[in-house]
Amino acid sequence: MTEQTEIQAVLNWFITQLDKQGFDTRQRAPVLHIKKSNPLFKSLYRFDENADFIWSCIKQLAEKEGIFKLQLARNHYAQDVIYDRARLVFNPGKEELVRQWLQRPRIDPEISHWNQLVCQHQKSFEDHVILLDTPLKKGGWSAEQIIEGLICIGQNLKKPLSLRQLSCKCFLSDSKFLDSHSNLIAQLFPSLYPNIVTRPLIINAYLPQTIRSILFIENQDTFLEYCATSPEDQAVIYSYGFKASCKNIRQRNSVVFSIINSQDSQGTLRQLEQHWYRESSSEPAYYFWGDLDYTGLAILKALRELFPQLTAWQNGYQPMLERLLAGRCHRAKQTRKGGQIIPKQTGCHYTDEILLPALKEYQCFVDQEIYHANPC
Repeated sequence: MTEQTEIQAVLNWFITQLDKQGFDTRQRAPVLHIKKSNPLFKSLYRFDENADFIWSCIKQLAEKEGIFKLQLARNHYAQDVIYDRARLVFNPGKEELVRQWLQRPRIDPEISHWNQLVCQHQKSFEDHVILLDTPLKKGGWSAEQIIEGLICIGQNLKKPLSLRQLSCKCFLSDSKFLDSHSNLIAQLFPSLYPNIVTRPLIINAYLPQTIRSILFIENQDTFLEYCATSPEDQAVIYSYGFKASCKNIRQRNSVVFSIINSQDSQGTLRQLEQHWYRESSSEPAYYFWGDLDYTGLAILKALRELFPQLTAWQNGYQPMLERLLAGRCHRAKQTRKGGQIIPKQTGCHYTDEILLPALKEYQCFVDQEIYHANPC
């Protein structure tokens, strides 16, 4: 049993050297020297039956199993045993076999280093386990810099900050480092996570003197040009950047309105806010106008989840539909729209009964920028 333990110690030594090398295949094969001063071979120099058995095991591993190459010393003295100053050169092709014998699977050195850093600073996190075995990687950033930044979160999030502000403070003035790591922060610092302030969505709007309807326009050029006509009784919203997942968009403090027309519109702004936040007893009509393609109609469907009364604005879509039917349109293959997904029923009668069937039949699209307030 002791002999097996000593042979395992020799094999473990080789695997440890390979672990230190990591995945760099350019490294030389590990070499182990048999000599009296090496504690791994102390039993060989007792010159008893155990020594003979251990030596036979080493020769078997070399000659039959091919685990390493046995190289005897060239200048051999008569008084020396045959194995004195011999070299064992490990065979890299046998690494996986030896790892199986020893139950020592290959460990990525990056993960090992990362785990070491995490354990070293585990008291800096409320729950560090989520970090183990899952290194955060970003080009140009070392593991030490990333761990330091994560620790910094706990030091700075004791007061309300937006995710961008927090990221800028903790990750070398990089405000976007944490953009996709909100859930990680919640797990590392559950008691501090509520201090992350959700940034309101900035919404560009045109406001009339009185609001009877609200029109969402998808594209910037069309939005600005249509607003220049000073539509009466219709608030106009630039809808780029809206997300159906923003379920709280109609709650107070979730948005900030930026009014593009210069007239005094404070009274109308309060009216818009009352409608937007469902604080008014009456509701205006809601419309959407965007590209006549599948993605545009998918935006309409998404907006209906936030504004259930919203429908397609026929005054904008009907001229576009007429161009489609007349063949004055482009095919999906002529643009980058070939991968657009056909939306299912939107709930808007005009969209589901008129627009979608026309798109499916003709397989052509019309972009909203065809609109001109003052055509030449």
